Amino acid sequence: MKITHEQFQEALQVQRKAYALIDSVDTRCDEIVRKLCNIYGKKLSWWIYSNGAGEDKGDGFFDVDEYKNAVETKLHGKTNGWINDFDCIIDGDTWDLAQSFPSKFLYEDFEAEVVEGKKLHEKMEEKRKVRDHQKRAKKKLRQEEVLQAAKSKLSKEELKALGIR
Repeated sequence: MKITHEQFQEALQVQRKAYALIDSVDTRCDEIVRKLCNIYGKKLSWWIYSNGAGEDKGDGFFDVDEYKNAVETKLHGKTNGWINDFDCIIDGDTWDLAQSFPSKFLYEDFEAEVVEGKKLHEKMEEKRKVRDHQKRAKKKLRQEEVLQAAKSKLSKEELKALGIR
């Protein structure tokens, strides 16, 4: 089936418009990645979309269907290789913004939300560390209690034979 000249021209216009829109999205993604690196105090060398086959600078592309909810990226730092651990709470979920960021960042101001989410994650992480420390201390105390109970059941000779004081 042949197409008309008008259909061909329309296809060209649609394709040019799509390329221009994707170029705008790429520019916005670059802006987002650089702002995230600034917020987290990292020096960015280069970045790629993570849907590429390898880890070269040119791999990956913005795929509208694949990235409709989250844009997946790989960030490479100037000094320490791949960048990770931009941990943040966004809309109640934990994100590593160095690995992916919500697609809503493309069309919303996000900086204040990231700064707040970063602080919230840091507080949650601090609470987790305190809980873990308390668990370890409780376990150590329980082990000591069990050891003392076992030692109290042994005679001095048995303790000496076992090399226990």
